[in-house]
Amino acid sequence: MFTPRERIDAALNCEDPLDKLPRFEIGAVTLPLMKVMTRYYQLPAFMRQALRQLDLIREIVYYLKKFFVGIEVKKFKPKRRFKVLPKRLITRFVNLSRTDENFERIVKTVYRVPIKLGYDSWGFPNPLLLEFMGKILRKDTGEYGICFVDGKIWDIDLATGDMIEIGLLYEDDNGEKMMDYYTQFMKNFDFERHYRAFETALNQKIGKSRLIEQIVPILFIRGLVSTWLYVFPTRKMNLLFRNVFEEYRRKGAPGRYGHFLKAKTKFLMKHVDYLAKLDLPAILLGDDQADTHGPFFRTAIYEKVYKPLYSELAKHAHSKGIKVILHSDGRFKTNPPDGSSEEGWDFIDNCIIAQGMDAWHSVEMDANDVYEIKEHIDRKLALLGTIDTKWLQFHGPQAVRKRVYRYLKRFLKRGGLHGLIPGTDNSIINKTRIESWFSMIRTIDDFSAKYIKQ
Repeated sequence: MFTPRERIDAALNCEDPLDKLPRFEIGAVTLPLMKVMTRYYQLPAFMRQALRQLDLIREIVYYLKKFFVGIEVKKFKPKRRFKVLPKRLITRFVNLSRTDENFERIVKTVYRVPIKLGYDSWGFPNPLLLEFMGKILRKDTGEYGICFVDGKIWDIDLATGDMIEIGLLYEDDNGEKMMDYYTQFMKNFDFERHYRAFETALNQKIGKSRLIEQIVPILFIRGLVSTWLYVFPTRKMNLLFRNVFEEYRRKGAPGRYGHFLKAKTKFLMKHVDYLAKLDLPAILLGDDQADTHGPFFRTAIYEKVYKPLYSELAKHAHSKGIKVILHSDGRFKTNPPDGSSEEGWDFIDNCIIAQGMDAWHSVEMDANDVYEIKEHIDRKLALLGTIDTKWLQFHGPQAVRKRVYRYLKRFLKRGGLHGLIPGTDNSIINKTRIESWFSMIRTIDDFSAKYIKQ
């Protein structure tokens, strides 16, 4: 019997599965976790309908924002006060007081579900923002948002209870103020406190064993391309392209954005150092670099602006025994420079693989031929995710079983099972049907039992 860590290590090394395909998700939002923990999916249909009419989530989030953050919600008025609702139900899932003790409770709550479901690995809820600065008036709605110490403004979705990104502390036409602010934040970041909370959370017991013994947590943190989320307003992605093109055209020393990327690289390398001390296997970089049509940047631009820094990060991580997983939606095949219609592999070969990435998550199914990619990369890159998350939203358990089984079986003829860690090509999102999620998990294990020789 192999451990989750042994299965994950083998897959990230692009080896054949040891006894079964390991399973991984980058995470799950609040509602699916609550439904599993409360066994909501087992209730009769009339009871589920009655609970939906009560609008419990909106009620809970309304009072959470009012009493814990001091924010009045103008667009929703509660019908009643749930005075008997345990305080634990509110604080366990969306408490904004990022104390070390509360962080442990959040981690324990989040990991109960994947451990119960037999997952080998799960994304780790980053304690990066252990404190928040306070509420701040939103420019888009005139209501208050919650500003954390990294300068990002968030809100809590009334319908789901999840945190949503809505803005930045400073906004200007070039992102200069936020670059300065976030650079200072990285410089003053308390790594010791961060990873002390991390270690304590991993060592707490769930049942009779420590969390770290039952599942492999993988830290999810923003990468280099996604630094634009910290310095440019989300609705002005054109500022990212402007800054990248300026760096690409520059001769000699890098400009302001180039220096910012260097500072971010050093920041990520420091995280790698602490992950190595905790003997964790990998760091997962959230860094969308493409859409369904292809990469955001031509290979030549990416190779000059991002590749040297990613190569430096990967080399450092490998020296510490840490794998680097790149999370990106979108399509990585590209059109060749001669303008012909036949697509090529220059981006995935010369950028993703050549800069030292060990694995790619999520391999969005709608944007990629996953078997073609698996055949091409062979043992040069592990693949995580790859299963269409829409299957779990729009299809019942039996249909999901047929689709997942047929999908996995095709790898036996095209690409092989080495370096494959199945899961959704996004995450367990709000509209996920719980029974269909369970069906995907059981199907992966049933497939393994039939086709993987121990």
